[in-house]
Amino acid sequence: YSINTKHASPYNIALSWALSVYDFKTQFNQFNSVNFPSQTTETPELSSSAVERPKLLIDSEILSKLDIEAAGIFCGRDLINYPAEYLTPFELESAVIALSQDPNLIRDDKSAQVHVHSFIGDDLIQPGQSYYPQVHAVGRAVDRSNSLPRVVWMEYNMDKTELPLVVLIGKGVCFDTGGLDLKPATGMRNMKKDMGGAACVISTAHMILLSRLGVRMKVGICCVENAVQGNAFRPGDVLISRNGISTEIENTDAEGRLILADALVAACENEDEMPDLVIDFATLTGAQRVALGSEIGGVFCTNSKLMQELEKASRISGDYLWPLPLYPGYESSLKSSIADTKNCAATG
Repeated sequence: YSINTKHASPYNIALSWALSVYDFKTQFNQFNSVNFPSQTTETPELSSSAVERPKLLIDSEILSKLDIEAAGIFCGRDLINYPAEYLTPFELESAVIALSQDPNLIRDDKSAQVHVHSFIGDDLIQPGQSYYPQVHAVGRAVDRSNSLPRVVWMEYNMDKTELPLVVLIGKGVCFDTGGLDLKPATGMRNMKKDMGGAACVISTAHMILLSRLGVRMKVGICCVENAVQGNAFRPGDVLISRNGISTEIENTDAEGRLILADALVAACENEDEMPDLVIDFATLTGAQRVALGSEIGGVFCTNSKLMQELEKASRISGDYLWPLPLYPGYESSLKSSIADTKNCAATG
């Protein structure tokens, strides 16, 4: 096959061709465990005569970029597809560590500096840098060490202060029962995917690292299971966030915003190291799907120019985004009689 560029760019056609061979089922049945680096990060052979399959002839100049993007997407897909029994908070942390140790990162750039540090379990309620009290509250109702709540930070190029600082933060709820406000069976069935925000962050970081983009980068992953046990956080509880804001729990199934809040505070609390760009990724609420359907991602953005750039990029890639309002008039619905705010409105 060759490319007809009348209706799409050569790159998008080649990327679609590469992504079409993704096959998680075969990989999972073969290994039956989480393997890092991902076993499916190799892109298909697009022009090898040794493989008896349809072949796509593409310009060699786009092949290296194609390999990086397809590998990153496959990595994200793998993480989302693994059952929660196999992808616990520990395994999600391991995915970040494996990425930081990828030999391809330093193959061509010996100066590349990638560091990972984690805060786990009861360390999250100790004063200091490890203090992420809302992450602990959401994830504490577990009885396996692999499932203990944790916050994982990966840093890249932080010594190169002349470069812009980008912070990517991901919601990593490896399984979401809804907590004591338990989801119905149909709503809980696919909740292994509630770490999709973390998967997108790891996938994006994979592409940034292997592309050698001229940025400093911090990646923050909040890894928990929102489970049910005697010590689970409850409706009506008041949680204190990393920056001291008190939040009354209206519903335990609105947990993603609680864990992200701690990480966002941590990302922006050092005045000497303020980021130039912060993006958090989350499967935050099913209401977004009700509003926009399954093919369009919702975006809250405080920078109109950046939103325009994101929309333009989404149209080019075919992964469409739509801006959602940060409407001040809704703030009153989050008022609490005993705390600074509530984690959701009483109506959901």
